[in-house]
Amino acid sequence: MAVPQPQVIDNFAGGWNGRPAGWELVGFGAEGTLRQVAEAPGFLALSYRFSEPGGVLYLLRRARLREVPWGLEVTVRSQGAKGELLGSLVREAASGRVHEFRADPPLRETGWATRAIEPKLPADGGKKEWETLEGGGGLRFEGFTLRQGPGGAAEGTVEFDEVNAQCDVEPNQEAMVDILPARLDGLFTTAETPQVELAVCAVNGQRTRLDVNWTVTDGSGGTVGSGQQQVDGVTGTLTRVPVTFTPAAGGGFYTVKATARTARSERHATARVAQVPEVPTTPGRFLAVDVEPSGAAEAWFDVLTLRALQRAGAGWARYLLKWSSVDPTQGRGNWAAFEQLVRVSRAVGLPLWVRVSDPPGWALRGDASAALSGYRQFVAEAQRRAAGQVAIWEIWREPNNGRYWPPDPQPFGFRSLLGEVTRGFGEPAPVVINGGLRGFDAGFAGALLFPPAVVPQIAYGVPQSRHAFPFVPGEKRPSELADKLLSDHRAWLAGSGRSYTPAWLTDVGVRTSPVEESKTGQAVELARCAILAKAYGGQMAWHAALDGDDPLARFGLLRRTLEPKPALAAFAAVAAALHGAKYLGSPAGNPKAWVFTGPAGFVAAGWQGLYNPGGAKARGVYGQEGEGGQPSGAPLYLSGAAVAKLLQ
Repeated sequence: MAVPQPQVIDNFAGGWNGRPAGWELVGFGAEGTLRQVAEAPGFLALSYRFSEPGGVLYLLRRARLREVPWGLEVTVRSQGAKGELLGSLVREAASGRVHEFRADPPLRETGWATRAIEPKLPADGGKKEWETLEGGGGLRFEGFTLRQGPGGAAEGTVEFDEVNAQCDVEPNQEAMVDILPARLDGLFTTAETPQVELAVCAVNGQRTRLDVNWTVTDGSGGTVGSGQQQVDGVTGTLTRVPVTFTPAAGGGFYTVKATARTARSERHATARVAQVPEVPTTPGRFLAVDVEPSGAAEAWFDVLTLRALQRAGAGWARYLLKWSSVDPTQGRGNWAAFEQLVRVSRAVGLPLWVRVSDPPGWALRGDASAALSGYRQFVAEAQRRAAGQVAIWEIWREPNNGRYWPPDPQPFGFRSLLGEVTRGFGEPAPVVINGGLRGFDAGFAGALLFPPAVVPQIAYGVPQSRHAFPFVPGEKRPSELADKLLSDHRAWLAGSGRSYTPAWLTDVGVRTSPVEESKTGQAVELARCAILAKAYGGQMAWHAALDGDDPLARFGLLRRTLEPKPALAAFAAVAAALHGAKYLGSPAGNPKAWVFTGPAGFVAAGWQGLYNPGGAKARGVYGQEGEGGQPSGAPLYLSGAAVAKLLQ
């Protein structure tokens, strides 16, 4: 293994994008302000105040390098701080796994102190984790956690000096390059201009000439920006090279690629950013995304995740509250994860959609009916702890499936449970829906809509695609499954003479793979399913916000490092296009196009045979203006008064 070489990440001087070195504060029971200190030795100062015991303040910065990090060193000075200052950094391996490193012991000194933050040793005493990870990766977040410990001061100031990283450098390597969007998640709205820069550093030799090249391509692969610059690199000195390009009107998804060449070697970096349409915050949002709390120590990560979803147009964060996980042994409930999500969602301003499912074995006893009394009590306790932050309660999971309602599904037994849970909420009652049915089930639909109906809408679960796009022969796309479910629902309502009832889609997802085409296919399928959900009057819940650690669980709109995937841009585009819209009808002879009316006027959406009647403004799957550059089979959006001609 090569000898690690020390590299300066940032000495904080000069600020970044108008803010002190690109830092961001996230607090719970604490608040603070950042300022730059012009004179040495301090470059950045954090003044803080705890409003409650046990408060925590997170100071975060994007500082990523593409090589395997070996450690971090920071110099700080604490003035009046008696709490604990924990230095930490998080890195992403090539596998997508996230690893965290912490300072030990915590920084508590008054006066300047230097601490090196080393990778943790595995519990089995084996090699350090970085030695077993291959293929690159890099620092994604580098930050510090300030906690008010026992007897800690309520307020104080912490100053930060230079931060150094050590990286594993190949013998012939002379340069490093990385791409740093101004926002931690690389997500910008159309009211913001994407700000991207390259971080270039010489790593061997006293002075090395670096030839830096970069290109920016859009979602269709067309080049929208490029540039080059020569850098006189001095080992350990970070040079920033701005990346400029003109984003498409209305939004878009972009890939930035950079190369740093020397006489003997070259290094590459790739990053993705999305510029998405702004979605009004007024009622009318119809999309939810599944989330999973990351743990009390990483609440800041949940804040960033929910904030990205909110900016992309999500109306709710959906969470699976497993009774079996909260209370695996009767009377020993652990609500920490749920309560953390409630706090985070309230801080961000994004309400929750909570699915309550999975009774524990001690309550189930092989018969779902045996668990109903305890289930009602569990939901009541969840409501108490949610303190009004939950807007939608989803009851049970696939109640028409014997696996989740053993030994045999009972339509009217489940109807009774829904009614009792709904009455228990009191007034004003939140929205209550059934756990997504497995396939269209006339027996269950009839029971739930039997007068007086216990739910105003029915939810159907759409099986997630376990295969990355393009789909294997014989496998149906999620949009095809959703179309069949919703068509059966509407036909059954019409055939039985019942009034129209909206149908919701839950658990919609498409897995991606390392192949870029799979990420485009995911975006296309998401937009198709969202249009279908809107056409049938309901909502859609996408699974999930973030890619999982397992390569077979990459269903996210964002990677584990919060880097956006094309699906996030498609999500925002359909959320903006159909916000608050109502379905009017379909053009004659075109079953894959739908016309809506909403706050912005007439909108048509479709992916087959949708033509512009003339005078309508067209937008692509990522919100970009125009009909060109569309991925195969991607939806198109038409807006304007001319759209009404499609129904004539």
